[in-house]
Amino acid sequence: MPYRFAYIADDRLAAMAPPHWREKARRKMFERDRRQELVSGGLLAEMLGKSDFRVALTETGKPYLPDEPEIHFSISHSGDVVMCIVEARCCGCDVEKIVPLSPEEMRVIGSFGQWTRAEAAFKCGMDSAVAKNVAAPPGYAAAVAL
Repeated sequence: MPYRFAYIADDRLAAMAPPHWREKARRKMFERDRRQELVSGGLLAEMLGKSDFRVALTETGKPYLPDEPEIHFSISHSGDVVMCIVEARCCGCDVEKIVPLSPEEMRVIGSFGQWTRAEAAFKCGMDSAVAKNVAAPPGYAAAVAL
């Protein structure tokens, strides 16, 4: 399954973000959020092989490509990392920066592996049993769901 990671410092990918994605990034208050947005758009453009695509939202807020409904994608970002997956079927991804958690937080989420699987499955709209953890950049946990 085609998924990729990128760091938000990747100027090449940031420059590939489509104009509508750049406008969305301009509205972000913080530089990290702007960079996450730009690199997300550039990474998706690179994975699609084009920068002239439109994105719309379903009634539940899931982004999709209205001109290419057969292509599905999911984007996640945390800290300095962006993750994107592109598939010919429903998909979801999640990446989380691993940070210290309190015992109470650990009881709620279990582990970062469990959390990312649940998030990826939720984005896909399916049970977390279809999600699996994948290798992530150092200091991060990640999962994909199909």
